[in-house]
Amino acid sequence: MRFFAFLFFLIEAVFIYLFVDKFGFLNYFLEVLVSGFVGIALLFNAGFSSLNSPQAAFKSFLGGNLFSQLGLSFGGALLFLPGILTDIFGIAVVVFSLVFKKNAAKNESYQEFKFQNFSEQGSKKDEGEIIDVEVIEEPKRVN
Repeated sequence: MRFFAFLFFLIEAVFIYLFVDKFGFLNYFLEVLVSGFVGIALLFNAGFSSLNSPQAAFKSFLGGNLFSQLGLSFGGALLFLPGILTDIFGIAVVVFSLVFKKNAAKNESYQEFKFQNFSEQGSKKDEGEIIDVEVIEEPKRVN
């Protein structure tokens, strides 16, 4: 595990060196600031919004948006970390989450359809006739 962490930091240092060599240190500094602000905004909007109200978290779970919210939160955390490689991974995760969220919005979940269908049938039920039925029980003998 230490080897992979060392390898990641080595690759990150190479990416930072190449970026600074090509664009300059000020542009790297601005990139770190902008990606940090975008990451914080994604964390607060997508990640911590469901912690404030459990109803919103449950609705997002039923609606299929749970994975997209987790992806936006994870992508925001990656964007918050300074570095070029983490920003590339963060942008990839955010784009994938937004595509997943768009596809999940097209497909209505079964639970929402069930609740909507139930409420629509309740209003139609009152428009019908009322039929009175009387049940007559006959005594049964045991032989």
